[in-house]
Amino acid sequence: MVAEESSDCLSRNTMHALVRTCSAFQSEAERLLYRRVYLTRGLSQLHAFKLAISTAQRRRAKAVVFLHIAIPPRYGDRLAKDIFRRLPNLVELQVDGMAEPHAVFARAGFRLRNLVISGDSFRYIHGVEDCMRNPEHLTSEYNAPFQLDLFSNLSTLTLVQPAVYDHGRLMRYCSYYGITHLNIVFQSTTWIASYVFGSLADQLVSFRITIRYGVPPVNYVDWLDCPPWWPTDLIRRWTCPRLRYLELCQNEDYTYSPNAEYYNLESEVADMRKSCPAIRTLVWRPGMHHQMFSEVAWYREEVRMYTELLFNQWPTLERFERLRLDSEDEEALKYVAYIRTDDDSVSVVPAAYNAEAWRKA
Repeated sequence: MVAEESSDCLSRNTMHALVRTCSAFQSEAERLLYRRVYLTRGLSQLHAFKLAISTAQRRRAKAVVFLHIAIPPRYGDRLAKDIFRRLPNLVELQVDGMAEPHAVFARAGFRLRNLVISGDSFRYIHGVEDCMRNPEHLTSEYNAPFQLDLFSNLSTLTLVQPAVYDHGRLMRYCSYYGITHLNIVFQSTTWIASYVFGSLADQLVSFRITIRYGVPPVNYVDWLDCPPWWPTDLIRRWTCPRLRYLELCQNEDYTYSPNAEYYNLESEVADMRKSCPAIRTLVWRPGMHHQMFSEVAWYREEVRMYTELLFNQWPTLERFERLRLDSEDEEALKYVAYIRTDDDSVSVVPAAYNAEAWRKA
């Protein structure tokens, strides 16, 4: 129920033993045990935790700063609502599920800095609040911005599988807060990137997006939503003065045959110097279509040229991580990092992908 993972010097089993055998250590051991809580095993675990942080055990509730909770159907919302109102010091939350997100958070007693939530739930919570505050105009884009207290300190946000519609309203709600680190996972369209930078370009320090595509594009209209040929396609015409970290992860199982003439490498990088004047790290995990093209000579040359242009156009760029798509030897398709050295040259070193790097930028 409580900390299933711990970086503290005492092991979880040792702390449990201390709680049971020595009352002198109980308070300190519980503070460590309840610091990070994982509730992902159903209603009975939620109910047991609710009892464990009851009014008589407020010190336990105050110790919780991180919570991962999976809310099951039916009675899960009610239990989650009861738990949320008892955790005054919670700052990191990952929440899965919820039938009525606005009701679950209605009496929350915390102010989050880090949140992982479904994109639809985040939009729904604010949509209901928007309607309540503006009954005559409902969720019009002309309604006055507002902040919910529990999100007023929010700086790091992960949105899971936001629906393919209403991206504008979702990002408008995000812009109400000082979000600097944004992660969008399992998005089926690249359109959302335009809404992200349209609303948050001036404040984002780090942006990561994982894209899963549906069917391949079959006509000209579908090119509007085709996979980005280069990771910098995400930025396009936007200027992001604070952006230090940009990451694009593509669905490795998705393949299609693009028209190479559609992509113009020179125009792609022409305005990059002013687009991200603070950029430090670019991470690109390309889709299967790129891996297939890596066997073609003209494509390998394009990738080499693209990498060179990146470091030329972005003088602040320190690191570019990607698969080695431009190699024909045994190093082909290995994950590497291109690093700017002290003499302004670029070296290639083996690298290990870090899915949490975007949080630390």
